[in-house]
Amino acid sequence: SDIISRAYFVYYGLAAHYTEPFQYCEKRLKKGFEAGMSNGDTFSAFFCAIHHIRLSLIGGGKLSTLLRESEDYRNDAEQHGNIVAKKFFLMYQQSIQIMIDKGTLDVADELRQGEGLCITRLSEAMNFLKALQSFWLGYAERSHHY
Repeated sequence: SDIISRAYFVYYGLAAHYTEPFQYCEKRLKKGFEAGMSNGDTFSAFFCAIHHIRLSLIGGGKLSTLLRESEDYRNDAEQHGNIVAKKFFLMYQQSIQIMIDKGTLDVADELRQGEGLCITRLSEAMNFLKALQSFWLGYAERSHHY
């Protein structure tokens, strides 16, 4: 049971969504988060949570629920001192908030803190979310350059 969170993160977060329905993967990732937190494996737990929010967003989850869940995950990440996970959740919250009411959630200052911890995956996620926001807000013509 100690490796459940890591196994769920690797399989359901990175591979299964190509062959399994998103909703099934989301549920398993949420269970992976819970298993990781109960075992003290916060590394895997937070990566399960990040991928849970990502797949829920892509899979058409209810935005208000995703906003609440990302806030809960962000609070947990902050409580456990996981700055990288906190930044991911802040980016997802900003994107979800923009999609809900075209409002803005000012997270720029919090995202800039700890610049040394920024990793390639964080910037890739940010670019993906910016493209998703643009598409959602009606700027789909930017996607027609291929």
